[in-house]
Amino acid sequence: MNRSSRLGPACVLLTLAVLAGVAELAIAVASFAVTGPSPDATPQIQVRVAVYLVAFVLIGLAWRGSRIARWLVLILLGVLGTGSLLVPLIGELGTGAGLTEALGAATSPYFPLVRAAHILLVITGSLLLLTAGRTAAGPRAGGLPVRAGHRIVVPPAE
Repeated sequence: MNRSSRLGPACVLLTLAVLAGVAELAIAVASFAVTGPSPDATPQIQVRVAVYLVAFVLIGLAWRGSRIARWLVLILLGVLGTGSLLVPLIGELGTGAGLTEALGAATSPYFPLVRAAHILLVITGSLLLLTAGRTAAGPRAGGLPVRAGHRIVVPPAE
């Protein structure tokens, strides 16, 4: 896979990672029916929904070619998001918890699988996005002009 063809798959993997986060939230909210919500559940849900919406927008902008959005996705999702997933996991494992318990098995039997997929999708998507080259014929292909310096360059038809 050449560098210029990695942008699309990277954005797909990152979108799937955000959807895995949404699935985690849905599983956690569904578990409230059994355990009852914690007092700070509403603000946490609101923050997560806002984070997921911003992530979807940034991934879409990165796919469309925005370098600023691409770097924001790498920093916010790739570094901070991955850290927010891995630091508690490593802390739990350090206290002697098993892997499934550290991945959140107390929430639901499905939660560890979704959390593991979430972590793998973020890491893989971020690495692909980091190594994706910049190309004028990426998602803007199809004859749309792309500005290169002082000239307008029209990508060749495929």
